[in-house]
Parts: sequence; structure tokens; C-alpha cells
Amino acid sequence: MQAFLRAFLHMDRRWIYLMVAAAMCLPLAHPFHFPGLSVTPQVQALHDRIEKMPAGSNLLLSFDFDPSSKAELEPQARAILRHAFKRHLTVFAMGLWPSGWGMSQRIVQESADRAKAKDGQDYVLLGSQVGGSAIILGMGQDLAKTFPKDVRGRPVQDIPAMKSVKTLKDFHLIISLGAGDPGPEAWVVFGGDRHKVPLAAGTVSVNAAILQPYVQGRQILALVPGMKGAAEYEMLMKEEGAATKGMDSLSLASFLLIGLVLVANVAYLMGRRT
Repeated sequence: MQAFLRAFLHMDRRWIYLMVAAAMCLPLAHPFHFPGLSVTPQVQALHDRIEKMPAGSNLLLSFDFDPSSKAELEPQARAILRHAFKRHLTVFAMGLWPSGWGMSQRIVQESADRAKAKDGQDYVLLGSQVGGSAIILGMGQDLAKTFPKDVRGRPVQDIPAMKSVKTLKDFHLIISLGAGDPGPEAWVVFGGDRHKVPLAAGTVSVNAAILQPYVQGRQILALVPGMKGAAEYEMLMKEEGAATKGMDSLSLASFLLIGLVLVANVAYLMGRRT
């Protein structure tokens, strides 16, 4: 035992990198389904809200992030889109971060194709514009002037799904998936509060605490935090996705690192005694 601990203390650190890499990659190919993941009230609240919305309700989904936050927010977007199309909601997709719109459009298009949703009837790709809060203010006055054409180049007045949507007040729910500013906070101030439209949000884990005051004040009715929140939503949907696999990967890697720290401390203490 002592020989093993001495060898462990002098182990080439590259073996540790290799073990962590294996722990991260293995669950992505074969999910372990670690027990203990429970659905938090905020994720449940968003799921229940969408579940109770009548078919044909207007859902505005704002992609307010870029590829740097893809790992946490793309699984959220896919889970929410699957649920929205399953409930036959009309999805209007847009973004306040032009640098991430290409990725966001692909997410919506792939989700729509999977659900066999019809462009212009079941969903509308409004696109992305620079302006942040000014874009939200413009949508509150006249959506057609703010987004005169969709990403296909069609005038929004000619799109069937747009017949019932003139301003932000015509949406039954707004969801901002944001990694920073502009994002959920801008939607609270210039969208939800101003026009009394229900607002929910998804965010990266490090920003969840920043948005908690808006949740406590009921300005944000539900908040999905990071990859864990996406995994919880996938659990509610009973559909395993990237977030579930990602949480398995993070959990196994965390257990490995904890084990390595414990063994290293035991080896160090035994070495001091001898």
C-alpha cells in the first residue's frame, strides 16, 4: 500500500490529464444516468407554463448568446423548442446577439424539421439585429417596422403566423436565453415589465445568481440555469439529450478529481509519518 502511495505522489501528471479526459468522454458515448438529479421549482415552472399554453399560442424565443455559451444554452433551446412544437405553439425566433444568430437559426431549423413544423405557419425566423434594448422597445411599438423581413427575405406582413402579432403584447410568453447583456435583464426592463407580458429566462450557470432578484420579484416567472437546468428540462420531457450526457460527464469527472485529491492527501500524510 505504501509503495502504491509513493508511486502515486510521483506519478507523471499527464496520466491525470488522461484519466480526466477519459472520465469526460466516456459518459458522452455511454450515459451512466447518475442518480440524484432532481427538478428544481424554476425549471418545473417553465415546463408547466408551456404545458398549459393552448395550441396556437405565440411564443417569442430570443437567442441572446453566441458560440462561447453554446454548451450550456443550446441544450436549453433544443429542449424548449421540442416542448413548444409538441404543444403546437407558434414559435417566433430572434436574437439580440448577431454574432450567434447563425448558430441559433440552425438550432431552430433542426428542431422544426424534427417536429415537421411548417415555416411561416408553425414558426417564424425573424433574425437578429444590433441595438439591444432599442430593438426590444421597437418591437413593443411595431414589430413589423423593427423586423420588416424574416431571414428568408419575405415581408413579415405576408407571413401567415404574423397576422395575429403586431407588438410584444401579442405574445403569450417571452423566453430569453441569455449569456449577458443584452439578455434577460433588458427583456425585464423594456419588454416584460413595460408591456405586461410573461417572461421566462435561461442563462449560463455563473449568471443565475444575478437574475435571482428578478425571479424573487416575479419579473421573471421561471429561470433555467446552465446545463443542469437543461438536463432537468430533458428529464421532464422524458427525452435524453446533450445536457443529460453532459451532466453525466461532469459528475464522473468531479468524482474522479475528488478521489484523486483524497488519495493524494492520504499519501502525503503517510509520507510525513514515515
